[in-house]
Amino acid sequence: MFGSFICFGVLSFIFIHAFQNIGMIIGIMPITGIPLLLLSYGGSSVMSTMIGIGLVYRVAVENAIQDDYLFK
Repeated sequence: MFGSFICFGVLSFIFIHAFQNIGMIIGIMPITGIPLLLLSYGGSSVMSTMIGIGLVYRVAVENAIQDDYLFK
């Protein structure tokens, strides 16, 4: 259950940033200072995104291990 909350949080973090950046480019949202994830140069933004993706990957690995133990 906790893993699904982590995945949802990271996914919403990525979608909100992408939506904000697309809105700024189109001109329907005000321009803010958030960088485009994984493309723009922003040290802390790239690091937090990579940590979030790593957490999602770890949840997937733990889920696969748990499923593997259930059927042995």
